[in-house]
Amino acid sequence: MTLETFVQNQILPLFAGAINLMMVLAVLGFIVGIIVFMQGAADDQRRALGKRWIVWSLISLFLMVTVWGIARLIRFTLFNI
Repeated sequence: MTLETFVQNQILPLFAGAINLMMVLAVLGFIVGIIVFMQGAADDQRRALGKRWIVWSLISLFLMVTVWGIARLIRFTLFNI
């Protein structure tokens, strides 16, 4: 087994699955943040908690999409997959 086939058959599917799972969790965190923000409209602490959920989930989603893009760039330039 060459390095290219090992990366192609073993590493890339694991990496893709992990990124997809983390993206789903970030979207769920965003939805939870919106729900907490809307339910706590009268309470400043609940609104602040909702804002934190929204901000951190958007930051994590941005970072994951960036890593996904870099991984695709590496994949297509180095391995021509």
